[in-house]
Amino acid sequence: MTKGWIIVAKTNRISGEPHSGLRTEYFAVGIADRTDALDLLKRREDYLGSELLVAGEATPEFLEHLGVRDGKILALWAIEQ
Repeated sequence: MTKGWIIVAKTNRISGEPHSGLRTEYFAVGIADRTDALDLLKRREDYLGSELLVAGEATPEFLEHLGVRDGKILALWAIEQ
């Protein structure tokens, strides 16, 4: 079973437009190593310079329920501020 993390990103994106406002986004990342999970999000072009925080470990059951496979990212929800 896949192990992973819940990661929160504070970005300057609203509706996918860079630098249009603050947004907090939550992700499930299917990578067992915490540092590798953070690095995967950091490498995404639309999250360069975002503040990332590991909110906690995601259980294999949670990731399986969401269909998150190893090495994949799933956006859970976003809050526009």
